[in-house]
Parts: sequence; structure tokens; C-alpha cells
Amino acid sequence: MAFLTSSSPINAPYRNPDDFNDIEFYTPEPHSDLRDLCDLLKADGHQNVQARDAIHPGTFTISVEFNRVCDITFVPRDLYSAIPVKKYFQGLKVVEPWFVMIDQLRILCDPFTSHWKLDRMLPRILAMQRVFPLEFNLQPMRKGKDSEVVDLECLKTVLELVKETCVVI
Repeated sequence: MAFLTSSSPINAPYRNPDDFNDIEFYTPEPHSDLRDLCDLLKADGHQNVQARDAIHPGTFTISVEFNRVCDITFVPRDLYSAIPVKKYFQGLKVVEPWFVMIDQLRILCDPFTSHWKLDRMLPRILAMQRVFPLEFNLQPMRKGKDSEVVDLECLKTVLELVKETCVVI
């Protein structure tokens, strides 16, 4: 959470209060969480509270007064319990930075379907990299005795499939 509230403006992914409406979280029970959150927002006096499907399957959006408040993504319970998290102030569990980077790098690698996210996400990705830089291991991977044989067999299998079905780039 220190990252989100960084005193250094260059490191803060949320530079103005309007950015906080882009909260995303995972849950193994999205429908009950949607209902509970909408009920809480209505009980708190908010009008026009809506829950609806988001763009991606298994993701839902809650809006208040037609402004998106958060996205909720379904994750099966066994995977949910394996997500690496850190505990921060007020009992908040936040996903480890390197886990978030997986999704961020996916966005960068797929501009065809993710181009609409780049304006919003690129400053966050860059801020995240400044605070939590990726560590690179330039050492070759250790291989077992039979790895060259396995590598060769895998390569043969892939080449056969490519010959039959693909155009090589």
C-alpha cells in the first residue's frame, strides 16, 4: 500500500483522487460479493448502484451514479488461495507486485486487444517498475543429463506441427 500512497509523485500510480475508482479485486464468490457490496453502497445512501458484467468473462463491474467504482474478477477457490499477497494497513491484502506484473506485461504484449488500456495503465506500469524493478537472471539454466534429448524431441514435435499447420514468421 505504500506504493499506492507514495509521497514521491513520480512513484504514485494514482496521482489524483479520480483514479481510485479503478479498484480491481479477485474473489472466489463474485455474485455474493457483488450483492453484498451493492447492498452496502445503497445502505450508505448512494443512488443508482449497479452491478453488471464487465468486458472479460468472469469479471463484473459495480457503478454508482454511472461511475465505475470497482471490478470484481472470479478466481476459483483453489487458485485464489494460492495468490501471493501482502497484508497492509487496515487489513487490506494486496497482490504481490510481481504477480500484478504478469497481467501488466500481458497488456503490453497484446496491444491489438488491450490498446484501450494503455493510456491508463502505462504510467502505472512504469511507476511499478521504478518501485519494484524486475530482477533478471542472465545465467544459463541448469539442465539434466537427458535434457538435450528431450529438447531435440520437443523441437521435432513442434517442427512437424508447424510444417502441417502453420506459416512461419
